[in-house]
Amino acid sequence: MIQEQRGRGTLLLDDKEVLAGEFEVSHDLNQSNGLVMIFEAASNAVVTFETRMASGERDVLERRLALRGETDDGILVRVNRLLMANRDLSQEVGQPMQTVLRLLPCTFVHIGAPLDEASLFRFSCPNLLFDGFVMTEQADGSHRRDTVSVDASRDGRRLSFRLKQLPDYKEGAETVQQTTRSRWTATLEVQTDDGSTLEVDEASSLADDFLLLLSFALSRRATWVSLEASDDSGSFQRIRSGTATNLKSFPGSVMRGGRLTGGASGLRQPLSEFMGSALPAYWGLERHEQERLQEAIECMCESIERFFSPATITLVGRAFETLCHRFLSKAEQAYLSRDSEQDRNLKATLHADLDAFASRWATKEKIMAEEWSERVDGHMSNILRRPFKLQLQSLLDRWLLQTRNKYDSTWPPQFVDARNCAAHYSSVGQKEYNAWVKGITLLSQVILKILGYSGPYGSFYRDGKSESKWSAMK
Repeated sequence: MIQEQRGRGTLLLDDKEVLAGEFEVSHDLNQSNGLVMIFEAASNAVVTFETRMASGERDVLERRLALRGETDDGILVRVNRLLMANRDLSQEVGQPMQTVLRLLPCTFVHIGAPLDEASLFRFSCPNLLFDGFVMTEQADGSHRRDTVSVDASRDGRRLSFRLKQLPDYKEGAETVQQTTRSRWTATLEVQTDDGSTLEVDEASSLADDFLLLLSFALSRRATWVSLEASDDSGSFQRIRSGTATNLKSFPGSVMRGGRLTGGASGLRQPLSEFMGSALPAYWGLERHEQERLQEAIECMCESIERFFSPATITLVGRAFETLCHRFLSKAEQAYLSRDSEQDRNLKATLHADLDAFASRWATKEKIMAEEWSERVDGHMSNILRRPFKLQLQSLLDRWLLQTRNKYDSTWPPQFVDARNCAAHYSSVGQKEYNAWVKGITLLSQVILKILGYSGPYGSFYRDGKSESKWSAMK
């Protein structure tokens, strides 16, 4: 999928040459960092480099190197920031000193002449399993299970997303499902419907948004590692570090792996319907709301991917907390806010009373009172924060009850008790597992509502496979 690249180049520090030599760039999904660059140099400059490494420059050289060069085919290569993992020195009799550096790119590896925009972008995705997706119609009227097609509008432009299996998808899927090894399984194509161009950064952001929401739908993180585009001047590729997750201990997902079908004839495909409505809804959120929702989705997926443990529960708790922080008002989050003069006066009074208490205490135990006083300011926000259980109830009421979708009122306190148990290093068992399943069920419902989806979905509760429908449309 991602070819090894070899060539010659120069290591730079603040645009000044450090070493010249040969490089090799490779990407292995089964390595911890994924993306690795090997750089070899043999010259008198190696001695100078080692002298600098022995000086006070070592910390800078290990973290701020860049590379400019060309492949053996004459294609430009650049990396704006490299981290040095290790280096090996050697020297043969009569030959200059040689060094071999193992470098980890901290930013994209750019291959090809800089490209500002293009009409079609292709993103390579590892470990993305289709598992029942239906789309491409055949000449005989049947559908081949190989593509997810989604069209959506943003800023007045119609955008087209096509997620496709690679030719060796079946073999790759078996590898991912049966082993700990990772494989390339899919490509995501992004373009405008009218053939107009997109900027590279814009296309990358669109792909990130699509795969984030797909991760939520499949309840398993999906990402891209390589971007390819071309125009009349040539081709361009971006490669970023990254590996893929194979483990998914819980079998359920919001869209049941894409197998859900809606409508009497089964012609409607809820996954595509969800993506088609969720993308515009996500783009319609404020930037800070998008960031919080992204964090919540990532926590949810990581929780589902893990074997059951305290961290499994606390990740869902963190997802709820980040949604409460952004999607609830200040009054719903705290007893006293800064929105009114009365609240500000009451907070000032509380501070004054606590200071008075510290002064009285200091007459008896000065050291202890001073130590306590130092903690007061830092803990004021905790004192005034409404309990998580009440914030969670406010969140569920807003996004479920107010859209005429009831939830079991016993579930939130069960989940909060399990979260508290997990957060304080207590043992977790079947009771906490059941509470966690109820927690991710509620979390998925809230996110579905935030994204404006009202169709069928997979409920995590019980077997994680049952199909559920909203009691009323939003």
